[in-house]
Amino acid sequence: MSLESFLPQIPSALLELDRGYRESRIIRDVVCYNQSAIIQFNFLAAEFHKELRGVCMQFGFGHQARSESANEDLLRHAVNNLDGFLNREFDSIVKSNFAYLRYFFEETKKSPNLRLGIMAPTDSVGLGLIDLYRDPPFPNSYIIRRISDYSPFSEVNQTGSYFLCNDIPNAVKAGKYFNHRIDQTRATTASLSNEPSEADSEWCSLWSHIGNTTNASKEELRRTCYKSNLIIPITLANNHLSIEFQGRFPLKGLDEAIFGYLCMDSTELNFFDNPASIDIGYVVADLLCTLFMTRYVFTVYSEVYQFGLSALLSTRKTHGGIHE
Repeated sequence: MSLESFLPQIPSALLELDRGYRESRIIRDVVCYNQSAIIQFNFLAAEFHKELRGVCMQFGFGHQARSESANEDLLRHAVNNLDGFLNREFDSIVKSNFAYLRYFFEETKKSPNLRLGIMAPTDSVGLGLIDLYRDPPFPNSYIIRRISDYSPFSEVNQTGSYFLCNDIPNAVKAGKYFNHRIDQTRATTASLSNEPSEADSEWCSLWSHIGNTTNASKEELRRTCYKSNLIIPITLANNHLSIEFQGRFPLKGLDEAIFGYLCMDSTELNFFDNPASIDIGYVVADLLCTLFMTRYVFTVYSEVYQFGLSALLSTRKTHGGIHE
């Protein structure tokens, strides 16, 4: 290859290297932030749990004799401290990760046209879905949905892997994408815009809105009529789990359990066409999975926590009512 023929390729090659560098730098920053945040989250959760254990022992936990100094207010305070910390810090870490995701796409796509969310199954068999977080927030989003009403979630549950669709209008027309909010019949004959960044009015007219959307603006409603969708499961599926860990941990089917779904969508076509979109999605989802596990260990799995709740309930019944 002559020097003259090589020179025109240099700018695009440099641009590609620059994009790759920026992507890897943001992903590195995400990991670095979460390393510190998760270590602190786990340590402080253990400390609050330790304090709760001490109070529970006064109420007879661990076959101890109930102490005369057992104080319901102290027990309630200890339970609330643990709950409050877990909820507050979980919320803070999720929002920080959302900020990193938004920054990633603003840098790589040069577009802020992105919605983020975390949805969680509402029961052990995973038939229902509920919003845990939405960014930007959406009025009245805390509505239980059925997984069977959304083909992306059904597919994620079946495969344990991510779901990606960068052209929902054509996928709907081809019968490969189902969302109960979309009028499938009208969608097959509708003339839809192919403009990548346009949430055209006809496409939006095919969508219904669930719940009370009286307080939602037109722009908020428009953003819910997305054309690209990426869902990453928050799960331990496809990871190596030791026999010892699985034998001791009580959650049946832990290697297949999905704790939640990291959801990203955009009204732009092909918004997630960069393979790195999936990479950073998995990085964030896998890191958030550790938070879900920590919360589970110190609440649902914890004999101390369950004892504390039972002791509070028993004390309230003894006193003839619930104390605020």
